[in-house]
Formats: sequence, C-alpha cells, structure tokens
Amino acid sequence: MRNRFKRMAALLACCLLLGATGCAGAGDDNVFVIGKTGIYHRDECPRLRMALAQTMTRGEALALDCKPCPGCRPDARR
Repeated sequence: MRNRFKRMAALLACCLLLGATGCAGAGDDNVFVIGKTGIYHRDECPRLRMALAQTMTRGEALALDCKPCPGCRPDARR
C-alpha cells in the first residue's frame, strides 16, 4: 500500500511540475500512464478507454518505475 501511495505521489508531483513548466520535454515521445496500474501506453491503445490516464514523456514514466504496455508496445519503433 505504501508503494502505491509513493507512486501516486510521484505521478502527482510530476504532473504539477509539467504544469508549472509548460511543455517541458516536448521533444520526447509522449505516453499515457494509468496511475492505478503504473503502465504506460500509446495514444491509440484500446486499453486506455475509460481509464484515467496522465500524459507525460516516456522518460518521466520510466523514472516513476512505470512499465510499458505489452499490447501497444510503446517502446517499439513506429
């Protein structure tokens, strides 16, 4: 339970930093992180439907120990 709280607090802090700095890291690929699972996705992933997801760069998601979705494979070349 504490790990989940720490992860959610880190996601919130990251979101606040992004909001304060504008388009920080705009050159990186954006991914969509579902905070409940800690998995990040491409924007066209069907697993994002009806989920509360946060947009961030792939590097930020990795820094928060988020894992890539096995379905949409966001780390694979497009």
